[in-house]
Amino acid sequence: MRGWMSYRQKGGIVGRLAGLRDPKLFFILTDECLIFGFKDETHIDYDHPEVSFNVQHSAVIFSQDSTKQFELIGEKSRDHVTFTLDKSAEVALWVSSIQAQRTMFQGQEEKLIAGKKATKQHVNERKRLPPPNLSEGGAATNQKNGSISNHENSHTASEDNAVFDDPLRSSKFSLSSSTFDDYEWDGDTLSPSAVNIEETNKLTMLTKELNETKKDLAKCRDRITSYQEVLASRDRQLFEMQDQLDPGESLSLEQTEAYKSIEEQLKSYRDQNALLNEEVLKLHDMFNKSQKNTQQQQNKAKKLAIELQHYKRDYLGALASCVQRPLVEPDDDARLVISEREKHIANLKSLAREVKMSNDKVLGCSVPSLGKHEHIDAFGFIRSLPNEPIQFQYLSLHLRDSIDALTENNEDNPQNLNKWRNFIRDNSEHFDVTNQLRKLILNGIPGQYRAYIWQKMIHYYVADIKIAAGEGYFEDLLLHQDHMKEDKEFAKTLKQIAMDVPRTMPANRDFMLEGSPLQERLSRVLIAFCMHCTKIGYCQGFNFLAGGCLLFLEEEDAFWFLVAVTEHLFPPHYYHNGLSGLLADQYMLQEILQQVLPRFSQHLQRFPEVDLAAVTTGWFLGLYFDCLPFRTVIRVWDCFLAHGHEAMFRVACGIIKQFEHELLEINDPSQLLHAIKNIPKLCYHRKQLIKDSFNLSNFPFFDDIEEQRGYIEADLIDKHEEKMKQRREFDERMILFEQFDEGKGDDLSWSFDCGLNLNDVNGGHVLLSGNCSLAQNSQVFEADFEQSSLKKLALPITSRVMCVHLITDDVIVVGLFSRKLQAYSLSESPVSWSMSLSDVVLCMTLIDDVLFVGTCDGKLHILQVEDAKRKPVHKDSIELSKRPTSSMCSIPEANLLWVASGPAIYVINTETYETDGFFLISTTMVQVSHMVRCYANEPDRRLVWVATRGSSVLQLRNASVYNGPPVLVYDIVKDTHLSPLYPMTPEEPGPANLQFERIFSMLVSSNGKLWVGTSKGNIKVYETVVKRVTKEGVDEESQEEESLENVLIFIKSPTSKPVRYIIQSRTNDENLLLTCAGGCDEPGALTWWTEDGIRKDFRYQDDPEPNMASRSISMPALQDPTTARMSDLLNKFSEDDAASSRSSESSSRSLDLKRGEMGGSGGTDAWKSAMKNAAATAMRTYRDKKPAMKKFMNVFGGNQS
Repeated sequence: MRGWMSYRQKGGIVGRLAGLRDPKLFFILTDECLIFGFKDETHIDYDHPEVSFNVQHSAVIFSQDSTKQFELIGEKSRDHVTFTLDKSAEVALWVSSIQAQRTMFQGQEEKLIAGKKATKQHVNERKRLPPPNLSEGGAATNQKNGSISNHENSHTASEDNAVFDDPLRSSKFSLSSSTFDDYEWDGDTLSPSAVNIEETNKLTMLTKELNETKKDLAKCRDRITSYQEVLASRDRQLFEMQDQLDPGESLSLEQTEAYKSIEEQLKSYRDQNALLNEEVLKLHDMFNKSQKNTQQQQNKAKKLAIELQHYKRDYLGALASCVQRPLVEPDDDARLVISEREKHIANLKSLAREVKMSNDKVLGCSVPSLGKHEHIDAFGFIRSLPNEPIQFQYLSLHLRDSIDALTENNEDNPQNLNKWRNFIRDNSEHFDVTNQLRKLILNGIPGQYRAYIWQKMIHYYVADIKIAAGEGYFEDLLLHQDHMKEDKEFAKTLKQIAMDVPRTMPANRDFMLEGSPLQERLSRVLIAFCMHCTKIGYCQGFNFLAGGCLLFLEEEDAFWFLVAVTEHLFPPHYYHNGLSGLLADQYMLQEILQQVLPRFSQHLQRFPEVDLAAVTTGWFLGLYFDCLPFRTVIRVWDCFLAHGHEAMFRVACGIIKQFEHELLEINDPSQLLHAIKNIPKLCYHRKQLIKDSFNLSNFPFFDDIEEQRGYIEADLIDKHEEKMKQRREFDERMILFEQFDEGKGDDLSWSFDCGLNLNDVNGGHVLLSGNCSLAQNSQVFEADFEQSSLKKLALPITSRVMCVHLITDDVIVVGLFSRKLQAYSLSESPVSWSMSLSDVVLCMTLIDDVLFVGTCDGKLHILQVEDAKRKPVHKDSIELSKRPTSSMCSIPEANLLWVASGPAIYVINTETYETDGFFLISTTMVQVSHMVRCYANEPDRRLVWVATRGSSVLQLRNASVYNGPPVLVYDIVKDTHLSPLYPMTPEEPGPANLQFERIFSMLVSSNGKLWVGTSKGNIKVYETVVKRVTKEGVDEESQEEESLENVLIFIKSPTSKPVRYIIQSRTNDENLLLTCAGGCDEPGALTWWTEDGIRKDFRYQDDPEPNMASRSISMPALQDPTTARMSDLLNKFSEDDAASSRSSESSSRSLDLKRGEMGGSGGTDAWKSAMKNAAATAMRTYRDKKPAMKKFMNVFGGNQS
């Protein structure tokens, strides 16, 4: 529609100025409901019109002042415009055209709005932003954005593009149901779950008010419809009459009267039109108020929906806190303490269904279910849920995190995402770890940016090292690993890595399969780091650091992460000097706790036996990886990469602070230590942990911490060097002891070093392992008291037996010098199974189908024996220290196992396989050699006898209070009681002291007596009794106290050789003890005794004489393969220098001599002498040059004197 018209604006300053004149322009009505005015109809430029009016939001009415005018009434006063035309008929055409065009445009707009809604709904689904589900049964709106969000968007669109039509003439304007049905605000839709009754009632009242408003609007709609019908019919009559009128023609009297009648009727219509226009304006105001009220209701409903989600979240947190998990046993003793249990379980299941309907995998994994004992989280970890309370708590915490994700109440909220986007944009070219970044990290890194930020921070720390190393450094290290495999130390490192990689994350489905891609990637990272930093090499805990990093980053990034940790984030030399830096941190942590948590520090000082460092050392060494929940570990690593070493101290204080109140209530030392060890597992509230850690009051400045820590570390390094010096001296002293003990006998004789009783098979049967100083393998013999026989068993043992244990009546397990465990069947003889361990096997014990094995490298291996004839399952390995694990003692009634490693005894819980604590027998580098259980006349005392190598002093320890002083200290040589503070140190080596009597073997008989075998062949039997000692000067109630004393029974062994082993057995009549001393072919090597110390008559089948002094056993001669190996080994040691080569050649020639070649009856003695001289020559020459010579000396026993 187009044509010339005059216009006048009535509102605003512009309207008043324009009202002084009526400009006439050429107007055009476009398809977009716009009216443009131009001065010239021949030059139309829609981009630069004189005036323009939007009729989409305006009402169009006929003017009351003239039939040639019509008016546009907009929402604002300045949009009120009056148009004047030349003819009355043109007015009707313009009005009808505007109404028709507006109707058509509104239809297109509604389709466009509907398309936008659908598009936005799809986008929201992709963003995983589901609605707050308010329906009680989970049957709320199925739309992704939720009903409330769509209502808000719908209203915003309608408010921005609202169409105000002429309600009396526009067929489009009708308050139809479609205007409000989009909101779907009926009484059933807003029924929330029974979380907060008060908020539900408010929401119901608001819904009722909204329904009443809808009814009023429906009435108005009906009235407008009727008005429209009346006006439409009258407009048609007016148009017909106006067409008949012609002012230029002369009218007759009848026509004049008819014209006057029509004018009167027209005036009447105008009056009615004025009234109707007034009614339309009133309805328009009512409609605006209704829309405003609807908007307010929507805002209130949205606010209530958000509050309802918060109430749901808090409700889930409260449910999780209803599960009481004692700190000592958080899994086994978990209990659900809540009233109306079934009701809350039903509510929990209902909330789980709502989350599943909204987004089942909003956290990257499925929603767990009650009754299932496992759940795989978003990182692939299989979470064990052993009982209902833990399942209840786990599900509550999972749903709480899900609601946080759905309502954007976590690190991925839009505000935080926007901050991180801006930071990444501003620092994409020059990345730096600034205070701004540290502040952002404390608020949380969004999941989609974590890998990027970690990578940037890691490479920021190692930028200088990467420049110096050059491009492709990581790949070059891996390419050259084959050249390092010839190095023995590196080969040992590779073996340790191969053992630790499968144990890194056994509960992760990506790590648990042997040979999985992640295991291979982890191995490459660890090998590359060991080649990069040879001074540190592989340290236990590096596998956790690299493995956790590989879940987010690539191999090379994980490698540089290890480099950044060891060379930048931790102080220099943190992993050197026996981990002195790590130990300095533990001392410093206790100092910080005194300032930050003084109550806990004072409580801890009440129990000196509770060693906090025994727990926190693992926290620092593994960066909390294996103690905190993995989602919490990620947040801690965020802070560690940003704040470095300081974060380790803060997080440790934050963990203890969260559970300080519970820890202060524990007054048992053992339970307190267990509780401190378990509290990290319960740190599910990661936001609160970070907040507590970095808002600690009285936390010292880190510069002061570093300064004080430096002094502590320097002192620890000095102590470490002193200990290493003592260790070297101790090793040399022990070598002298071994040489002296072995040099007293014949190097070609077989001596019994270990054995076991076979009472369960048949009475009076004992297995003995015979070892020869110059042989590599051992022989196993069976001694039968009833048959007076000693026979050799045909077991294929290819190495020296270090220990032996009975698994079943038919199967024995032997620990070998070749680092293997082998099982043999006594009836079938072949090897049942074989297993390689980390080092030489020194001791073992079987407790409830679990085999505990101690090795020379200070480790305790835990093996599950499911079938005696099948290879056991390697469950775990515990690294106790760097000293050999030499002895064990089981305390079954307390579920404890004492394990000796160097001068320390570690207390292992046989149920949890965790270390409850440890204590030192001596402050010097001695070796605990024997531990036996003492059954005094009161067995409930749990007493243990302890002896150290090279000493003549015994200690009696109370297993119930193992950290206290010894109950009794006794010197077997002086036969006197000593002070409990007496140092357990061996005598210094020397000609005089080597003749000193020392403890060689120990056994507690079934009648509670202690049998001690000495280095001089003596056997001393002690009976430990409890006596009442009367004290003077005290009241009668405290006059007596208990005291342990030893009653000595001295027995002289038939031989003067060291009593190496004592075994108890039983015949059909009585209990017997067998002592093993000297070589097998010496008189008195094997002697049977009664428990009272009476020697029993025993003879071998081939010996007709009953006299003990005349009995002997002839052992098989050494075979040529053993002699040949001896010669080869000596030749290998003599390759490095010429002088030694000449000695070695002479030795080899001597070794090649056969027994018969020496001539006469002295051939055997001459051959033995040649063997001993060859060994002694090689030892004297290469002892200081070859580390392997120490092992050679231990095996072959050369004499240096």
